Amino acid sequence: MHRLPPLACPPPSAGLTAADALRFPAVQLFVEREAAFPGEFELADHDAPLVADICRRLDGLPLAIELAAARVDALGLRGLTMHLDDRLQLLTGGRQPAVPRHQSLRATLEWSHQLLSRPERAVFRRLAIFADGFTLAAAGAIAASAEIGAPEVVECVANLVAKSIVAADVDRAVPSYRLVETTRAYALEKLTRAASSSRFSTVMPRISRGASSQAG
Repeated sequence: MHRLPPLACPPPSAGLTAADALRFPAVQLFVEREAAFPGEFELADHDAPLVADICRRLDGLPLAIELAAARVDALGLRGLTMHLDDRLQLLTGGRQPAVPRHQSLRATLEWSHQLLSRPERAVFRRLAIFADGFTLAAAGAIAASAEIGAPEVVECVANLVAKSIVAADVDRAVPSYRLVETTRAYALEKLTRAASSSRFSTVMPRISRGASSQAG
């Protein structure tokens, strides 16, 4: 999914102030978008941890942050936080004119998904079972099939990294990879709908444990 790179978010901190939070681009964007609409919005110290949490849960993705800011008037910050687990349904209808694929998070993901090759789509959805990251060996074990061999899985993962779909940490002794949570939520939907999803639900616990041990 060809996106702008994620914006930096504040780390979790109970004592986070508004001034501290506003040093991070993700919070700056959220406040800027919310302040641009009717009504007054100024980030207060007591709201700073909430806004930081929203930005982190949205993986610092600019479009997701913009669409979330558009929901504050209707839901409030706490209400928005409570509903983020259903982000693909929630984050729709940006307040400013936009091309259709930028009017909802799902539309953007759908449009980008269509740009992937068929093997890349298959590998993408199968990687959704990894909640805490995976290695190339684990990816090959779960995503390979009669149609897609293990070497092609490695190539697909590399392509997904190049397209900013998969995040890579190559500084470890054994490189690890992961889908950011927002993209993973979409991939899980695709996996659930896939005819082969029953196969992956059977092997998911074994492969996930193997991925965690190899990534560590």
